[in-house]
Amino acid sequence: DDFMDILNAKQGICFEVWDYDLSKKDDFLGECWLPPLSTLRAEPKQLILPITSAPVDHDPTMSRPSKMKYSGSQPIPCQGNLFVEAAWRYPHQDVDEAGAEESLEARVKKDEIRHTGELYIKIIKAVGLRQADKKVMGMNVMSSSIMANVGSDPYVYVYVRNEAAAADDKAVPGIGEGGWRKSTVTGFDEPIMKTSYKKATVNPVWEEEKRILLQSGAFEKRTKRRALGLHMLDVTGRAGQLREDQHAIDVIYGAEEMHVQFRADPKASKLNHAQITYMSDTIHQFKLKLKQACEDEAAVLEAVHARSQKDDKVTKAITRWREAGKNISYRHCVT
Repeated sequence: DDFMDILNAKQGICFEVWDYDLSKKDDFLGECWLPPLSTLRAEPKQLILPITSAPVDHDPTMSRPSKMKYSGSQPIPCQGNLFVEAAWRYPHQDVDEAGAEESLEARVKKDEIRHTGELYIKIIKAVGLRQADKKVMGMNVMSSSIMANVGSDPYVYVYVRNEAAAADDKAVPGIGEGGWRKSTVTGFDEPIMKTSYKKATVNPVWEEEKRILLQSGAFEKRTKRRALGLHMLDVTGRAGQLREDQHAIDVIYGAEEMHVQFRADPKASKLNHAQITYMSDTIHQFKLKLKQACEDEAAVLEAVHARSQKDDKVTKAITRWREAGKNISYRHCVT
């Protein structure tokens, strides 16, 4: 899973639009999903997302579970469009490879950075929402012009669904039914963003933005799968140390070295490159190392070629290494 993070971060972003009510429960105005994070770039892109009702079958992987999205057994009819800007940078910052002399804490920190991206969201406006507030001072409003002024008092919640978590996976702290993020303190669904509410309108304008750091779904699931000591009173400090040690194991797990060599004889002791890959490397890291290994192989052949007589076979081999390093992409990945 970690190896494919750059292709699929496995974190779904859902926008829910609600009508604020002071004296009763808020009304559901609809929901929409951000396209997969892998389709976004570091530069913000404006999107128009159709607002839909909750699914009829109450599928928790398609919509955050909430009875307030339904009227009886049927989904509340919803309409409109949400205008947003979004960007995704993964990983969110460059990090050097971990050296053999580095401490465990430093290696854990670097591995966390490698599996963390930055999500930028700007909620611009919504157009054509349904009218949830149909009465003023207990009177039925018949005028369409007055009705338009009543509208709704809409605001937006943004939720995260970990797509790497199974629909019934309840063993991961902070991840609830269907993979939805929950507070480990209250147990309630935990949004990553909430806008202000706009009064009496079906065409609200927010222009509100936020940057959020998100770990890939597979990495988050793996490193949060344990709740060691969360229920115990830590008098001696051992429980806290146990949690830290186990977290380090979960982060570094699978990080053993994986040597990649291009040799006719696999038993040869000498390599033409010094690239060392790890099982926990992302596909982006593996790609860069593989490209550099191809460049190193070509450089070795060029040095040999310069000291010997010109050989067309060597020249062709150099060209092949250069082309391989230049053209390799995720499409060549085999898992």
